[in-house]
Amino acid sequence: MKVAFVLHSHKLGGAEKHLLTLAQLLKKENHEVVFLGPKDSWLSEQLNIVGVEQHHIPMHGFYDIFSFVRIIKVLKRFKPEIIHGHLTRGAFYAGLASRYLKIPSVATAHSTNTWKHFQYVDKIICVSNAVKNFLLQKGYDKNKLRVIYNGVIEPLVTVEDRLRLRKELCIDKDEVLFGMISRIIHEKGHDIALEAFDEIGRRGKLIFVGDFNTEFGQVVKDKISKMGLSENVFIVGQQDNVYPYLAMIDIFLAPSRREAMPLAILEALGAGLPVVGANTGGIPEAVEHGVNGFVFQSDNAKEMARYMKQLYDDHHLREQMGMNAKKSFNDRFSADIMYKSILKLYHELKN
Repeated sequence: MKVAFVLHSHKLGGAEKHLLTLAQLLKKENHEVVFLGPKDSWLSEQLNIVGVEQHHIPMHGFYDIFSFVRIIKVLKRFKPEIIHGHLTRGAFYAGLASRYLKIPSVATAHSTNTWKHFQYVDKIICVSNAVKNFLLQKGYDKNKLRVIYNGVIEPLVTVEDRLRLRKELCIDKDEVLFGMISRIIHEKGHDIALEAFDEIGRRGKLIFVGDFNTEFGQVVKDKISKMGLSENVFIVGQQDNVYPYLAMIDIFLAPSRREAMPLAILEALGAGLPVVGANTGGIPEAVEHGVNGFVFQSDNAKEMARYMKQLYDDHHLREQMGMNAKKSFNDRFSADIMYKSILKLYHELKN
């Protein structure tokens, strides 16, 4: 099968990782893939390593005629059987090209706060039921929507990475370590994590992994300093490979204020980590309360702290929930499950 991906992005996030994983798995089974989007980006660099054909399409806004003409030229030459757009801008251009060239199209909706510009594609993949319900509220036809959970390649976590990184950061090998791996933005709730960590009496250590060169990143740094947590909280910059950091973490935190289906949580489950996550968006669809983690009311640091302390105090509970986390990953959130579901949809559209 020949698949054309359309995505406008210059950053590293869930949609970018999702597309990269899908492209890798398609190429592994000898399908042909082309990417249309900005080449001055993290995603383009990674696709280049994988060997995916790429065409620089800037897509300045939603009505960039030059970009649309360029997309049509590339697609006429490549002759894809499916056009797959991601996020709103990618969905918009993919849908228009689909209508113009009469090629089946699909778009993946990765969030619970954007809904415009998906109307031209034939089908919309919702990465969680939370996304589906959101789009239904915005008037989309339920027959156009298909829930396919995000999936990730099983994280390779090793004892060697765990010991090496803990030694580098001067964290005792037996210290309980809470951790977040995410973009450093207000919606991710790093401030809530800090308040909950303070609430439990600063037991253990806390690590944040992500790009702190953001406005909210400075807010978090200031909060750490003002709360006197500099010796208890570790900050690590953005990492292309987060698996070594998953290896060193014991309890994964996801205090988000808004989410669709965060890949970081799925990676944590795949690494066998219990998750303490907010009851928002698609998080409760991945974190089963009392089984592979705990779910707390969004923005409630005290309730979050209660579950953090429970896991901190009970080594056996951490181990049991970690095993359950691994099972839930294997049963529902592996990259292979996602890939087969999307490939099935491609064939449905094609036929």
